[in-house]
Amino acid sequence: MTDKNIENIIKQYSPLIRSICFKMTWNSDISKDAYQETWIEVLKGIKSFRSQSQLSTWIYKIAFRTILRFTKKEKAYSARFMSEFIESQAEEMEFATEIEDDSTIKASCKRCLTGFLYCLSKEDRMLYILRDIGELEYNVIGEIIEDTPVNLRQRIVRIRRRLKNIISNECILYNPNANCKCRNIKRIKEMQLDQEFERFRREMDFKNIYKIADSILPTIEILKERCGELSHCSTVIH
Repeated sequence: MTDKNIENIIKQYSPLIRSICFKMTWNSDISKDAYQETWIEVLKGIKSFRSQSQLSTWIYKIAFRTILRFTKKEKAYSARFMSEFIESQAEEMEFATEIEDDSTIKASCKRCLTGFLYCLSKEDRMLYILRDIGELEYNVIGEIIEDTPVNLRQRIVRIRRRLKNIISNECILYNPNANCKCRNIKRIKEMQLDQEFERFRREMDFKNIYKIADSILPTIEILKERCGELSHCSTVIH
């Protein structure tokens, strides 16, 4: 396999692998390490790949195994804990009061939505990301985790239901009547960000909530850049 082929493979599969890494752990250093280690494992084994399965399935299986290894200490949190945690982090970021332009508000909203994924177990979180964010087929995910498509469909339905209940109760972007504790509610309404989400919700079902977020909200890297050298920010923002 040529260097050009390898370069194309990395370019093709990096977006989802990066998304998985940065949605599977709060810690940005662990996310980066998991991402790098995934590609190290792929590149070590690519020359001996014998096409018993699709290349994409083989790569995602390595990513699945590697990322779960790096996030083995992660645990699921209650919706209340996660909501209060996100709010406490926002309050600690005193510097944000001086730089809260529209991009920063949107980045904060994306961080909050990502946080609710941590109310799922790490295995359920991974399945949700692979299916509803990565849009992998059930048979592909089944090969990755060694389960049947039938079992996966049932499990994904339960995961969606749990996540929908959490977000419906806690996030004003999804439910205008939610018990949202975000200190940016006033700004969100002034920006009509909630109305922008509402327009998308009319056309897309809940399983696309994070795709809606990706289309409306900027990358969290914007907020990371604004953290500057504040170390506590780099460990909690994704």
